[in-house]
Amino acid sequence: MYFNRSDRTLLGNWFWCVDKWLLFAFLMLIFLGTFFIFSATPEVASTIGVEKFFFIKKHFLYLIPCILTMIFLSALEQRTVRRICFGLFVVSFILLIFVPLLGAEIKGAKRWINLFFFSIQPSELLKFSFMVFSAWLLFKDEERTDFLGKEACYVVCFSILGLLLLQPDLGMSFLVFSGWFAQVFVVGMNWIVLILLVLLGIFSVIGCYFLFPHFMMRVDKFFSTSESYQIKKSLQSFAHGGFFGVGPGEGTIKRFLPDAHSDFIFSVIGEEFGTFVCVMILLLFIFIIFRVFYIALKSEDSFIMYSLIGVTVIFAMQVIINVASAINLMPTKGMTLPFISYGGSSYFSISLYAGIVLCFTKKTINYNKFY
Repeated sequence: MYFNRSDRTLLGNWFWCVDKWLLFAFLMLIFLGTFFIFSATPEVASTIGVEKFFFIKKHFLYLIPCILTMIFLSALEQRTVRRICFGLFVVSFILLIFVPLLGAEIKGAKRWINLFFFSIQPSELLKFSFMVFSAWLLFKDEERTDFLGKEACYVVCFSILGLLLLQPDLGMSFLVFSGWFAQVFVVGMNWIVLILLVLLGIFSVIGCYFLFPHFMMRVDKFFSTSESYQIKKSLQSFAHGGFFGVGPGEGTIKRFLPDAHSDFIFSVIGEEFGTFVCVMILLLFIFIIFRVFYIALKSEDSFIMYSLIGVTVIFAMQVIINVASAINLMPTKGMTLPFISYGGSSYFSISLYAGIVLCFTKKTINYNKFY
């Protein structure tokens, strides 16, 4: 397919404006994630007693609309994407209010809500859309002296954290707080507020340790001399795979690894494809994170900068938590690896992230120079 540089059609304009390095990196992760799910899920399907390709078929049902969502958002104007994020934030925030009341309890937590014929995790839809909404509040606070954007940003953030703790979802609370804190830190704050927020974060972690038994249990296991069953099997996977792995589909430890297709898919990759491929995947994540930060810090638009920093800090922390849990660098936390793990809500959430990033990093082309 050939696009002339003066092509003003929607597709032609998208092709010349989009950041092709980021687009390639996202598509590469999507391709690798699909390939790894082909390798990891048949054993999981057999374990729970469903058809062998059950998860693979469902993955493709998620994959196509998610790719289309990413491309669609990246082709829109930045103002339109901002409005879409605002609407998505309002809807997901309302759903988040009803989760403790109407949500389905899974493993002692209520994070999912049933809507007609499917289930949805509102917090997955909220985390990135809130970063865009928060960035707009902070931007308007700078632009207008009569607009209490920063104060409203604080109120909304802590309201979200309160709703997440009711579920409870400590991991998502940490992601949202990390992205929001990065935004307000870049905007600027006095030392008293900074110290208070840091102390609040420390005391919140201590409080969660005593308030939530499952969190206490995971922390105690992490610091104890004996490893948990999950971590033991995860570390065995990396040891068995070595540097180049045992081959696609040839892993044996994944049969005994809980959530091998989602939370611990990085361990399956380590066993079947080796440390070398694991490092390559991490380098791809690092490339995306640093490139987005580089473009954000160069941007002359404060709203774009705050949005990109917020969403990418969440993206980066999600990668760090998943990988660190798999290799026993931190207590285990049920969190998917972006683009790689199986999951409907999480995959749509990541496609939303990619669409926002590709839209907000687009270049502006001066068509007059072609005439």
